[in-house]
Amino acid sequence: MTEELVDDIPKGKLTDDSPSLVSRSAGAASRPVGRCLLMAVAAMTLACALAVIGVLMVGKDVINPPPTPTPEPVRRVTPLEIRRLAQLESAEYYLVAEISQVQVPNGWLDKLGLKEEIFILEYGTVVGGFDLTDLPDDAVWQDGDRVMLKLPSPKILRVEIDTERSHVVYRKGWCPEAVCGDDLDRFLQEIEPEAVEQLREQALEYGLLDKAATAGRDHFYYFLRSLGFTEVKVVVDGYIYE
Repeated sequence: MTEELVDDIPKGKLTDDSPSLVSRSAGAASRPVGRCLLMAVAAMTLACALAVIGVLMVGKDVINPPPTPTPEPVRRVTPLEIRRLAQLESAEYYLVAEISQVQVPNGWLDKLGLKEEIFILEYGTVVGGFDLTDLPDDAVWQDGDRVMLKLPSPKILRVEIDTERSHVVYRKGWCPEAVCGDDLDRFLQEIEPEAVEQLREQALEYGLLDKAATAGRDHFYYFLRSLGFTEVKVVVDGYIYE
């Protein structure tokens, strides 16, 4: 009888000695749940540690706050300092003067009809800017980090002839060297004052002083800002700016 019952048990089915399906399923499910619990505990521990560190850092800043940088005091600017600059060259033009001269013999020799016409180009540089040597004492006003500077009117500071580029374009007529001479360097020196005057007039006509006034104003504006002034005003005598 016992042997028959044993033989009647289908193959593949569980016996009393085999673990049940329920117990196997429960064991398999308990493992991921345990891992999830461990991960959750680790995450909470990390969050608590970060929170503690943050509180300690904030408390440290509250107890010992970082030092506040002390702004550097604005230095004073006096007219004497600006006078020491002597001159400010703020604009320059490179121009050319056209000189036409006629050479004739002196004295009674001029009745001979001898003459020579010379046409010359004189190149030169005209520089405009400010003469600061006579800057008045009331030209600078300062109140804390505010400052105002009044510059004198710009003017032409110098005119220089470029002797290397200046040359004779043509010579017409004839006059013997013994009578009129042929010293070109001496002749160029004689006409230099006329060339300088022409270059000055051209520079004024082309607005050199206006350019010098604007450039000088901008120069001192940024100079004063670099000293720490937050409100700067620079005016030029004879000029109105918005």
